[in-house]
Amino acid sequence: MIKNKKLFAASLALIVISIALNFPFPHQNPLGEAAVMILNIPIKSADGFQNAGVFTLLLLVLGMVFLHRSLEHCREIVSCHLKITAMMKCLLLSAFYDRY
Repeated sequence: MIKNKKLFAASLALIVISIALNFPFPHQNPLGEAAVMILNIPIKSADGFQNAGVFTLLLLVLGMVFLHRSLEHCREIVSCHLKITAMMKCLLLSAFYDRY
C-alpha cells in the first residue's frame, strides 16, 4: 500500500504544518482579510499577495504531491484529503469554541 515510507512521512509533516499555519486561532482570519482564497487559504488581500498564504499553499500542494507519489494502490486518498483539509479547519475551530 505504501510504496515509499520516507515520502509518506514527509507528506504528512508538510500537510500538518500547512494546517497549523492556517489555523484560525485566536482570530477568525489569522492572515487578515482576503480577496482571493484557495482551499480556505488566503492568497491575496487588498494590499497584494500574502507571503504566508502563498507559502502555506505551496506546503500543502507539495505535501499532496509527496502523498500521491508515496502511495501505491490507494491514490484516491489524495482526492479525499482535499475535502478533509477544506473541512478540517472549520471542524477544529467549532470543536474548540464549543468546548470553551
